[in-house]
Amino acid sequence: MSFFFRYHSLILKISYFLWSRLSLQFWDKMAQFFFPELGLLWYLGELTREEFKRFKELLRAEPQKFQLIPIPWAELKKASKEHLARLLDQRYPGGQAWELTMSLFLQINRVDLWEKIKEEIEHRRNPYKRHMKEKFHSIWDREMCLPVPVGFYKDTRNYEYSLISRIGAEPITVVLAGPEGTGKTAFLVRAMLEWAEGNLWKDRFTFVFFFNVYELNSNMETSLAELVSRSWPVSLEVINDMFSQPERILFIMDGFEKLRLDMWAQTNLCNDWSQRQPAQVILSSLLRRRMLPEASLLLALGKIGWQKVYGILHNPRDIHFRELTESMRESYVYYFFRDSKKAEQATRYLRSLGPLFSLCSSPLTCWLVCSCLKRQLDIGEEPEIICINNAGLYASFLISAFRVRNESCATRRDRARLTSLCALAAEGMWTQTFMFCQEDLGRRGISQSDVSMWLSMKIFQRKEFYFIFHHMSMQAFFAALYYVLRQPTDGPNPVIGSVTQLITASLTQAQAHLSQVKLLLFSISNERMTHVLETSLGFLTSKEYKQEMNQSLRDLSEREAIERVVNFHELFEGLFEVQNEAFVREVMGLFEEIYLSIDDVDPLTIASFCLQFCPTLKKIHLCIQTIFSRNAVSSRSYKEVIHFWKAFCQVFINSPNLQVLELENCCFNDNSQKILTKAIAHPDCKLQSLLCNFMPHFGLDPDFFKVILHNAHLKCLNLYGTSMSGDGVKSLCEALMHPMNNIEKLIFGQHHCVWTDPGLYIMSVVTEATQLSTKLSLQPAKNLHNTDTSVSPDPEAATEAPDVSFGLRGFPSVLTLPWSIGGRPGFGDSEVKPEQLLISAPQEVEASPFSTPSVVPLEVVGAEDCQFIANVLKNRNRLQHLSLAENPLMDRGMGFLCEALKHPNCVLKILVMSYCCLFSSSCTCFAEILVCNRSLRLLDLGFNFLEDEGVATLCAALRNPCCTLQELWLVGCYLTPYICMDIYSVLISNENLQRLRLGKNEIRDEGVKKLSEALKHPNCKLQSLGLEECQLTSDCFPDLVLGLISCKTLWSLNINWISLDIEGLLLLREALLYGDCGLHLLGCFYSRYADLGCDSVSTDLKMAVVTFFQFSEESMNSY
Repeated sequence: MSFFFRYHSLILKISYFLWSRLSLQFWDKMAQFFFPELGLLWYLGELTREEFKRFKELLRAEPQKFQLIPIPWAELKKASKEHLARLLDQRYPGGQAWELTMSLFLQINRVDLWEKIKEEIEHRRNPYKRHMKEKFHSIWDREMCLPVPVGFYKDTRNYEYSLISRIGAEPITVVLAGPEGTGKTAFLVRAMLEWAEGNLWKDRFTFVFFFNVYELNSNMETSLAELVSRSWPVSLEVINDMFSQPERILFIMDGFEKLRLDMWAQTNLCNDWSQRQPAQVILSSLLRRRMLPEASLLLALGKIGWQKVYGILHNPRDIHFRELTESMRESYVYYFFRDSKKAEQATRYLRSLGPLFSLCSSPLTCWLVCSCLKRQLDIGEEPEIICINNAGLYASFLISAFRVRNESCATRRDRARLTSLCALAAEGMWTQTFMFCQEDLGRRGISQSDVSMWLSMKIFQRKEFYFIFHHMSMQAFFAALYYVLRQPTDGPNPVIGSVTQLITASLTQAQAHLSQVKLLLFSISNERMTHVLETSLGFLTSKEYKQEMNQSLRDLSEREAIERVVNFHELFEGLFEVQNEAFVREVMGLFEEIYLSIDDVDPLTIASFCLQFCPTLKKIHLCIQTIFSRNAVSSRSYKEVIHFWKAFCQVFINSPNLQVLELENCCFNDNSQKILTKAIAHPDCKLQSLLCNFMPHFGLDPDFFKVILHNAHLKCLNLYGTSMSGDGVKSLCEALMHPMNNIEKLIFGQHHCVWTDPGLYIMSVVTEATQLSTKLSLQPAKNLHNTDTSVSPDPEAATEAPDVSFGLRGFPSVLTLPWSIGGRPGFGDSEVKPEQLLISAPQEVEASPFSTPSVVPLEVVGAEDCQFIANVLKNRNRLQHLSLAENPLMDRGMGFLCEALKHPNCVLKILVMSYCCLFSSSCTCFAEILVCNRSLRLLDLGFNFLEDEGVATLCAALRNPCCTLQELWLVGCYLTPYICMDIYSVLISNENLQRLRLGKNEIRDEGVKKLSEALKHPNCKLQSLGLEECQLTSDCFPDLVLGLISCKTLWSLNINWISLDIEGLLLLREALLYGDCGLHLLGCFYSRYADLGCDSVSTDLKMAVVTFFQFSEESMNSY
C-alpha cells in the first residue's frame, strides 16, 4: 500500500512539473491577472496543524529548486499562517509564491488543494470558458427545461458520456447517432456545459465551439472566425491565438436535420479560417477536414442528418444513442408529475398500453405523453391517448392544451389561430425554414397574444430573437394538419405544395423533412383520429385530401418502371400508421414489384405488416442487414426480431403471384436463414427465380441447397458475388442432380453488357422506306452500373482510369484487369504477361445504420469446382443457362467442362465465361464444343486473353456446317485487324451466326473494311454487330456504310466511343435514310458530335431511346 502512495505521489509530481514548465511564459506575462481569488491565506488555512508544520519544514529548501533565496529558518519557524502568507507574497512576487505552494502541496499529499489552484488558474486563463459556462447554464435552464434533476439525467446518459470522455489525442470525428427525439441536442448542450465547468475533457480541449448549423441557412457568406465571434465577440488577433493550437479544439455541431445547404455539392473547399466564403463552403470544409484538419468534431445526426452529411465525413466513429430503459421511464414519470399519486396513476395507464410504454423510450415521446396525462389528470379527466402513434400523441397534446384552458371545444378565435399556425408550419416544411422572426409570424396573421398562447402550450419555444416549434416533428404535425383543415374555398398557397406533390416528393425524392409530414398525414387520415379532431377542435376536416392521397398513389404505381423510384419503406411507414387493412390492401394491390432495404427492427416490423396485403406482388428486391446479430438488437429482444422475420417470410407462402426474390447484401445467421429456407421450400411457395447477390456465407449449410432446390417451381438460381467454398459448390451440384430439381438457369458470375459505360448515349433508329422525313433524337441513357454522377462523359477522360472490372452495381469484380497499358486495352505493348493476371476480391465498404451494408471478400469458384459443375451438365438435361463469369477457372477448369459440354445429355443454350482467366489454348476446347454441341446458342468469352491465335481456332469451328451457334461475344479479347480475315470467312459461310460482339479490340479501320466486305456478301445473315472502342476513324465509314446498305438482315450496330468527323456522320445519315437500310438500333456517343453542327441531321431521322443493356438481356432471354 505504501508503494502505491509513493507511486501516486511521483506521478502527481511529474504532472505538476510538466504543467508548471508549460506555464512559465504565461506566468511571466499575465501573472497579475490570474492569481486565485481565494488567496494564499485561504489555502494555508485548509492545512491541519501537522500539515502546516511539515509545509514550513519543506519550505526551508524548496526555493533553491526554483533558484530563489530561502526564507531564514528562524523567521519561518515562528511564522503563523497569516504571517507566512505575507512572507510568501513579499519574498516571491508574481507567480513564484504559487509555484512554491503548489509544489509543496503535492509533497504533503494535499492533492485536492493542488488541483483546486490549478483549476482556478485555468479557469481565469480562459475567459471564453467562463463565458460559455454562463451561456450554456442559461440555455440548459431556459431551453432544455428538463423535468428531471441533472443527476438523474446524467445517470441516463452515463454510457454516452463515458464514450465521448475518452477522446484521445488524435483528431477525430465522432458521430452521435440516433432517431429524432432521443435527446441528442440536450446531450450536446450538457456536454458543452460540463466542459465549461471543468468536468469533461479537462486536459484535452482548450476551446470547444458549439454550432447550430441550421443557423447558416440564411447566411450568404461568412468565415469561421465570424461564426466563432457570434457567440464570443473578440478581435481577430484573439481568434488567431485560439486557433494556433487546432489539436486542442473541438467543434460540436447540431441541427443537421434542419440544414438546407447541400453538403454533397461539388465546391472549392477552403483552408483559411479567416476567409469569407459561402456558408456551404465553410461548413463543408470543416466536415471534410480541409479547414483546421487537426481539430476534432462531435456531431449529432438523426436519420435525416445522416443522409445529408455522413457520407462526406472522414473516418467517423459512431456512438449510437441508447433509449430509455423501463426503470428510467418510470423514474421520468415520477419526476415529471412530482405527485406520487398521479404519477402512479399515469404509470399504470402506460403499463396497460404496452406499445405506448415502449414509445416512451424516446425522451421527446415521454415528455409528450406525460404532458398530456398531467393536463388530463389536473382537470379531473381520465388519462387517454387518441392513437398510439406520433400523430395521436401530438393530437392528444394539442387537445389537452385547449382543455386546460377550460375549453371543451376550441373557440372560433382559437380555430383561426390554429389555421394560421398550420400554414406557418407547412410553409416552413416546404421551404426548410425552422426559425421564424416576428415578421414571419405577422405575415401569417399570428399576433403577439397568439404567440403567448402557443408559448404557454409548449408548442412554440423562444430562441433569442426567433421562435421555433418545440421540435421539428411537432412542426411536421401542424404542417400535416394544414391539409386536413384546409377547405375547398381556401385559396392556393404558392409556397405550399399539394397533397400529390407531398406524396410524390416524399416517396420518390430524397426529401426526408417532407417524409415526416407525409407520415403524419397518413396517421391523421385514420377514421378515429379524424373524428376526435372534428369533435374536439370544432373543425369540419377536408375529405378531398384523402381522395388526392389515393389518386397520387395510383398514379405512382402506373408509371413506367424506368421512371418509378418509389421509396417503399416510406410508403410502408405511412400505411402502418393508418392501420386500416382495407386501405392498406387497396394500396399494396397497386404494386407488382417492391424494393426494400431493412437495417433495423422497426422497418422489419412495418414491412411484415404491409406484406400481408399484397395480392398482385410478383417480385421482391430485399437488402437486409445486421438485425439478426444479437449485439445489434437494442431495446427489442432477439425473439421479437425472429418473430417479425417469420411473419415477413409468410409472404413467400401466401402470395400466389410472387415469382422473383432478389436478395442483395443480406446478412443472415443460421436461425434466420433456416426460417427463409423453410418458407421457400414450402409447397405453396411459387417462386421461380432466387437471386442471391453478394451474400456472405449464404447457403454454406449443406442442407440449404437440398431444401431450396426441391421447390418444383424454382427455375433460376443466381449466386453472383456470394461466398462459395468447394464444399458449397459440391453440395449445390449434388442438389442440382436430384430428380425433383427443375433449375434451368444457374449464375455464379454476372453477365456484363460492355456498352453501358458512363456517358453512353444510345440511339434507336426506326427507318421506313416510305418515310424519309423523320427526326433524330439523342438522349442520355441511365448508367446501370455506376451511380457516381460525377463521372465525366468524356471518353478520353474515362480511358485514363476506367472501371475495368465492370462490377454489378458499382462493386469490383472478382477478376481485375489492367485496362490501358502501352496505349491499348489490356496488356498491349507492355511487359505484363498473361500469367501475371491478378485475382482480387471486392473491397470492403464500411456500413452505416442507414445506408447500404458492406461487401465481404468472396470465395470464388475455382478450377477444381468445375468437375462438380461438369457432372451436372452431363447428368441433368434441364440446365440451359450457365454463367461462370468473373471466376478464375483458368485452362484447367475449362478442361473439366470441355467433355461435359460435348456430352449428348448437355442441353445448355447459353454459356457465359467472361473474365475467367482463359487463354488461347482454351479455344481448342471451345472449338470442339462448337462442333459437337447442337444446343448451344450463345457463347460469351469476353475479357479473356484469347488473342488472334485462339479466335482463329474458333473461326475454324464456326465454319463447320455442324456448328449451330447464333451469338458470339469476343469483347476485350486482345484482337488485331489480322483476325478479321478469319471472321470474314465465318460470316460468308455460317448462316447461323446472327450476333457478333467485337468491341474493345484493336480492330481498327483495316479490320472493319474486311468486315464490311462480309456484310456485302449475299450469304451473310448477321443481325447485330458490336464495334465499340475499336479505334476506328471516319476513313472506314465509306466501306461500312456500303455494308449497312447491302446487308438486309443487319438491324443493330454499336459504334460507341468512336470519333466521327462531320463527313463520317453525314455518310452514316445517308445510309440510315437509304430505303433499303434495315438498321433499327444504333449505339453511339452523342457528345462526340455535339459541336459538329449536326442539328440539320437531327431533323431527318426519328429516334427512340433504348439501351443496349436492355437489348442484350432480351437477346439472352430469348433462347
